[in-house]
Amino acid sequence: MNDNEPLTASLIEAFVLCPMKYRLYRLGGPQGGMTRRVDAARALHAAVKHCLDECYRAGGLREWPVERLHEEFARSFNGAACADSREEEECRATGLRLLAEYGADHVADEATDVRVDLTVEGRLGDPAWRANADRRETRADGSVAYVLYSTARQPPSPGSLSEDLRTGVLQLLAEQLEGRPVEVEIHALRKRRIIDATKRPDELTAIEERATQLAASARSLVDPPALKGRHCRWCHVRSVCPKWAK
Repeated sequence: MNDNEPLTASLIEAFVLCPMKYRLYRLGGPQGGMTRRVDAARALHAAVKHCLDECYRAGGLREWPVERLHEEFARSFNGAACADSREEEECRATGLRLLAEYGADHVADEATDVRVDLTVEGRLGDPAWRANADRRETRADGSVAYVLYSTARQPPSPGSLSEDLRTGVLQLLAEQLEGRPVEVEIHALRKRRIIDATKRPDELTAIEERATQLAASARSLVDPPALKGRHCRWCHVRSVCPKWAK
């Protein structure tokens, strides 16, 4: 990624945590390349998302019974990302369970114009922005929904989503693209529930103002500091951060 690439909510959240993290994510780091730590949770999410993407590309859950979802998961799950064989077995069992439950819960859903693994781009202020959605669909009542999958043990609470940048930026860019209001949902697979992440107009205005202000600060910072803290434990670029060089 270079400085001409669109901004994302994840990049701005990285800037809030640590300006150096933003720089390394944005520009590739002082050693010319980013490193990404792959762990079991990410591997599980990637495999579950892949299965649902393929399922909805093929026409949805009515076309893909649970047996086919399970076959695709067995092919796509990266067990090498797990710490040991026990963790691998647990992740495989979890993935199969989540897909079976999601299939049972949503097989009767009716939607048209379903698209998967979307990238939406637009402008918030001066810089270009980008957001990703796992699925976009038109519902029976004519409304348009953008869906994000969550395989986290604790998905975001409804109360925390009113100021959430990721879902807010997605809604802002999706409404630019669609030319009308859209809904944003988080499908929390472990909890078997749908979390409404749609923002009111006043919430969207506040998110846009905050996003553009943070973007301006991030882009104008010439010598970003590296802030060491608990967030370093999950940082993808820790191996090339000057705070951890020694």
